[in-house]
Amino acid sequence: MPTFETSFVIPAFNEAEHIGGVIKAIRQFADEFNNHEVIVVDNGSTDDTLTIAKQLADQAFSRPDLTVGGLRNFGAAQARYANLVFLDADVYVTPQWARHVGDALARINAEEFMITGSVCGVGKNPGWIERCWWPEEKLNRPVNYINSGHLIVTRKTFKALGGFDPTLETGEDAEFCHRHRDVTVKVAADPRLKVMHEGYPKTVGHFFRRERWHGIGDYTAWHHFVRSKPALVAMTQMFLLLFGLMFAVVTGNLYYLYPYLIVVVGTCGLAAYQRHPRLGRCFLNNCFLFWVYFFARGLSLWAAIRSRR
Repeated sequence: MPTFETSFVIPAFNEAEHIGGVIKAIRQFADEFNNHEVIVVDNGSTDDTLTIAKQLADQAFSRPDLTVGGLRNFGAAQARYANLVFLDADVYVTPQWARHVGDALARINAEEFMITGSVCGVGKNPGWIERCWWPEEKLNRPVNYINSGHLIVTRKTFKALGGFDPTLETGEDAEFCHRHRDVTVKVAADPRLKVMHEGYPKTVGHFFRRERWHGIGDYTAWHHFVRSKPALVAMTQMFLLLFGLMFAVVTGNLYYLYPYLIVVVGTCGLAAYQRHPRLGRCFLNNCFLFWVYFFARGLSLWAAIRSRR
C-alpha cells in the first residue's frame, strides 16, 4: 500500500487538556505516512494550549483574530504536503483509523475532487447524552457533508473550493462541502476511519450552549437558512411559542399554546425515532434533547444578530 505525505491542521482554543494527547496519537501512527507534520493554530487561548502545541507540534501559531474557518485556512496555507487532515483539538485518531487511512488517502488522490472523513465517535467514558445522541450506529449512516472535526481532503481540492468561508462563525464545514461552483466534488464519509471526540457535551447546559453556537451559521444568509432543516423547524417552534404565549397572556386562555405543544411533540418524537429507532430510555432522552436542540437553534438567531454588532 502506498504511503502519503500529510499535513494535520488543528485549530484550538483552551484545549490544554487534550491537545497534547491528540498530537501524540497522531505521532503514534506516523508510520502510515512518508512524511507528516502537525500544525496547530491557536485562537488566543488563556490556558497552556499554545505552550504545549509549541513543544509537540511542528508548527504552532497564535491567531486570536480569526474564525474557526479562518484558523483552518491559515493552517492549510502553512502546510507543506499534498494531503490535509483537519482535526479538532479534542479529536483523537485510533488504531482502527490508522489501519484504514491509507485507503482513504489513496481514494481521494485517485478521484478528481473528493472530500472524506468520518463522524466523530464518543470518548472512552461517555455520559448519557453522548450514548443517546451519538449512538454507535449513527457513525455508519450516510451524511451530506463532512464535519471539519475530522475532514480529509487533498490540497488541490481544498484550493479548488477556495477553502473554508472565513466569515462564518460556525457551519463552515457544511458550507464548504456544499460549495460546488466550478468543480464537481464527491463527498463520501468513511466510517472505518474511527476517531474519538472527547469534547462532546456531558451536561444539558453544555449541550444547549453547543447547539446555540452551532446554529449561528444558519442565520448568516437567507440561502443558509432555507437550506437548514433544523433552523426551519426551530423557527417554526419559536414562532408558535411566542405567539401562543402572547395570546395566552392577553386572553388568559392556555389553549393557544396547544399548537406549539403538538408541533414540539411531533417533531421531537419523529427526530428522536430517526436518530435512535428503538423505543426505550434513549428514545425518551432524545425527545427531551431534541426539544433543547431546537430551542437552542431558535435562540441562535439572537446570537447571530449580537455577533454582527
